[in-house]
Amino acid sequence: MQAKDVEKRVRDLTEPFVKDTDIHIWDVEFCKEGGVYQLTIYIDKEGGISIDDCENLSRKIDPLLDGREFNDLPSYTFCVSSAGLDRKLTKPEHFIQCIGQDVELKFYKAMDGMKSVVGRLIEATDDDVKINVDGEEKSYKKEMLATVRLYIEI
Repeated sequence: MQAKDVEKRVRDLTEPFVKDTDIHIWDVEFCKEGGVYQLTIYIDKEGGISIDDCENLSRKIDPLLDGREFNDLPSYTFCVSSAGLDRKLTKPEHFIQCIGQDVELKFYKAMDGMKSVVGRLIEATDDDVKINVDGEEKSYKKEMLATVRLYIEI
């Protein structure tokens, strides 16, 4: 099973458990980090996610992951986590939900001498992300962006 297939299947398995709650699934990610595979379900809700929210969902989903359809996956660590304040924006609905908020764009290669830029999200299409940087509208091709995250000033 490809990573995208695993992510979709886990999302499909998880949806019924959050359907009638105030929790929603922000993202599902199956990737290799530091030589170890990790399956993470990122969740969110108004007012924030608690450790109990993560634990409760984990206990419901974990037994389903022992099913036959996941037997051919490499060994992995399973985690349910808050999407976090500096969450990654990866899907069209993420960008729509975050219009008007500050985001940090990190580039694969430096642009104008910078590896990243922070600005207010104006719009995102399939190809571009538009932000306002100090009153100036700038547009960046998504193919040039390593990550887009909500920006939290510390």
